[in-house]
Amino acid sequence: MLLARHAQDLEKSGLSDNTIEALGFYSADQWEIVSLLARSRPVGLGLVIPYPGSSPPYFRVKPDDPPLQWGKRPKYLAPKGAGNRAYIPPRTRDAISKPRKPLLITEGEKKAAKADQEGFPCIGISGVWCFLQGKRLIADLADIQWARRRVYLVYDSDIRHNPHIRYAAHVLAWELTGRGALVFVVALPDGQSDEKVGLDDFLVANGRESLRVLLSNAKALVDTRGGGQRRRLVAESGQRCERGPAPSVPGPPRLEAESRRLAKRCGAAHTSGQQPRQSGTAPCGTRRRLGLAVGWKALVRVPVGLDQRNPSHSQVEDATGM
Repeated sequence: MLLARHAQDLEKSGLSDNTIEALGFYSADQWEIVSLLARSRPVGLGLVIPYPGSSPPYFRVKPDDPPLQWGKRPKYLAPKGAGNRAYIPPRTRDAISKPRKPLLITEGEKKAAKADQEGFPCIGISGVWCFLQGKRLIADLADIQWARRRVYLVYDSDIRHNPHIRYAAHVLAWELTGRGALVFVVALPDGQSDEKVGLDDFLVANGRESLRVLLSNAKALVDTRGGGQRRRLVAESGQRCERGPAPSVPGPPRLEAESRRLAKRCGAAHTSGQQPRQSGTAPCGTRRRLGLAVGWKALVRVPVGLDQRNPSHSQVEDATGM
């Protein structure tokens, strides 16, 4: 059973009736949700989002009235103690079995479902840092063959303004690059009133061809030419810096502190009147603390994928493989 308000929520993301039925979204009462989430207190009615093909079965719930947790009301709830999982729609799972098939990674199940519906194989993670469990890549992602696969990280449009999200995207990019993937970060444009836009919002408003153009114009973060022995980060200016040792991923408290410090340094560089640093280099201290030998501007700014070119449909399809 799917309540009308929950159906409207899914339809707002552009999901068709066939997609909603195929992916098994349904409404549940408070007692079923308590059982699914292994919680002791009821949380009211909610939309249940099953994870296709997960073993053991995994669900997330979008409650109508989110409970207060640690001073916040989370939009989604996950089973207690179950850890992080990746949302992989069935057609995307088929694409994963083909080693050279490009993949999108986005934040949220409905966005991944919408992209998959429109013909873009897409994996959903439940938060920008939820590709990790502790300091390791979650098993759902670690089991994928990434070598020589094109991967597009398509987070919400606030990646343009939020250094914490940009840092998370770059940590994931380096993790996948270390496994042989060619990774692109796609910055979706903000809405007409500067509101945040997600992948589902973008597809509903602009259609699949606009997304193909956006993907085709995205810039690879890492140049893997040279047999993978000389991986270099491609900074926005076109300058490059040598890749250092494999990045060590700091824990969440340190990540937040480094993200704030990076944002503060970025703001100081623009407001203090000091001469800006060369765009392709990072301050040595920053590189050591972050554990990443990456271009300073690449951490501070994400390349905007859409430029003035307007390639034909066939050119876009050839560039993205989709």
